[in-house]
Amino acid sequence: MKTAKVFSAVLLAFLFFASTAVFAQTEKGKIIVDVDFGLHLGATELDDDLDTEVDHSKFDTELFTGYMVIDNLLVAAVLKVESNSVDIENEYYKAKTSESLFMAGAHARYIFMPENKLRPYVGVTAMFGTDKEEAGEVETKHGIFHIGLDGGAIYWVNERFGIDGGYRLSKISHSSDDANAEDRTDMDSMQHSLTLGAIFSF
Repeated sequence: MKTAKVFSAVLLAFLFFASTAVFAQTEKGKIIVDVDFGLHLGATELDDDLDTEVDHSKFDTELFTGYMVIDNLLVAAVLKVESNSVDIENEYYKAKTSESLFMAGAHARYIFMPENKLRPYVGVTAMFGTDKEEAGEVETKHGIFHIGLDGGAIYWVNERFGIDGGYRLSKISHSSDDANAEDRTDMDSMQHSLTLGAIFSF
C-alpha cells in the first residue's frame, strides 16, 4: 500500500510538471538533439519447388544536432548508420548478404503549432555517404546520395524532452567507387520508412 501511494505521488508530480512546463522548446536560439531509430524484421517464402526462405533485417540510427535559427525553424547536421542483412536458404543453397551504410549531411525542419504539446512538422534531408556490401568473399563499395522528405509530429513531455514519430520518403542513388569497373552498377531506389525517436531541447 505504501509503495502504491509513493508511486501515485511520483506520477502525479510528473504529470503536473509536464502540464505546467513552459513549452518554448522551438524558439529561436534553442539547441535541438534528435535521435531516431528504425527496425525492420521479415521473412519471405518463395513460391518455388525448393521452398526457398528469405530472412531479412534492417536497423538504422539517425542523430540530428541543430539550432533553431528562427522560431520553429531547425537547421541541423545529421549522421546516419544503417545495417542490413539478408539470408537465403533452401535444400541446396544457402547464402548471406550483409550491408553497412554510413551517411552525413544536412537537415531542415519547420515545426508548426508552437503553443501545443503535440507539434506537426515537415522537413527535408540531404546526405552523402558510403555503402559496403559483402556476399561471401565478395565485397562491393558504392557512393551514396540520399534526399528525403519527411513529415511527422513531436509530443513534448516536458520543457526538455519529447517523443518524435514520423514518415519519410527517400530517394537513394548508388554509384560504383570504381568508374572503370566492368561490373559497375549505378542505381536509384525509393524507400518508405517510419521513424520513432527521442528529442531534446537545450
